[in-house]
Amino acid sequence: MAGLLNLEAFDAAELSDTGPSEDYHKGYAAGHNAGYDAACAQADALRRDLAQTLMDISFTYNEARHDVLSSLAVLVTALTDTILPHCVAQGFARQVADLVLTRFTPGAEDGICIHVHPDQVTALQSVTDAIPGGVAVIADPTLPPHAAWIGQGQVETYLDMDAHLARISELLSNISPIDQRNTANG
Repeated sequence: MAGLLNLEAFDAAELSDTGPSEDYHKGYAAGHNAGYDAACAQADALRRDLAQTLMDISFTYNEARHDVLSSLAVLVTALTDTILPHCVAQGFARQVADLVLTRFTPGAEDGICIHVHPDQVTALQSVTDAIPGGVAVIADPTLPPHAAWIGQGQVETYLDMDAHLARISELLSNISPIDQRNTANG
């Protein structure tokens, strides 16, 4: 035979598994560390992006709040300087008459007596004329223009629409934008 063919021998003794080589372990550890470092870097980038987004949302919210409250200033001024005083002046007599009808007993033995500023006597008499049993309307110059003492027997009620209007105006004037752009973002 001119050329012998050499074949590899697969004997049981030579097939012992020694496990992964040292190079394999080094490569695996290096790949694991590189993947871990990449995941940490990506998580840090996501945290920074989230923090920046939250700061942007907060800043945008504060800008929007400031703009809305600034635009409300004109409405609040018109409301407290014009509309509410007009409503109080036009509706005072009707408000007193409604209060008499809801809290007092018209036509009872004890008559109903209303003390108001002299400027309100005529308007209040015209509204209370329809109340059964009659209502006495008495001018009292010590009262504010839109205030009334209403009494029947031992029950008395004081209504001061001017004071209510002042409180409402004060509450509405407290609606003001706080400029947080300088404090929050330097």
